[in-house]
Amino acid sequence: MRNPDEKNLSAEQIEKKTRTRFQSPYGHQEWQKSLSKTPPSRKKGPDGLIDHRFQKSLRLLKKREFLSLRKESRRFYGSCISIDYAFSGALAPKLGITVSKKFGNACERNYFKRSVREAFRTHRNRLPGKLIMQVCPIHGTKEPSPRHVAEDFMKLAEKIKN
Repeated sequence: MRNPDEKNLSAEQIEKKTRTRFQSPYGHQEWQKSLSKTPPSRKKGPDGLIDHRFQKSLRLLKKREFLSLRKESRRFYGSCISIDYAFSGALAPKLGITVSKKFGNACERNYFKRSVREAFRTHRNRLPGKLIMQVCPIHGTKEPSPRHVAEDFMKLAEKIKN
């Protein structure tokens, strides 16, 4: 005997309504997987401008690089940053950024690092080629503006040049 609540259901599938999507001039990019295995070239954008990313070749990456710089370096102080610097065999200037948790929360630390990277990116051509440097915030200055960081960076870079 069958339960009176059971019904004979058909095996037909109910069609789901799909959202209407408008095709852009480049197609449905969110659905299409890239056919090429290699990433697109980012050296120049569509407007012909050169990419100014903070490349790995311009960074201090390893702990031993930071430690050797700390041992062999000289230090200059600005109003909101300090720079440890030395000269090495590198072809281009290299930058390392150190911000301790005493400086502030993660947002403040990341904001400081972005400000320093921007200052380095915009003024990199004025720095000596064999320079390696480490930038640290001066304790007691909370979240300096990118303008103050850039001004300090340039003042200290001029001191290093001379």
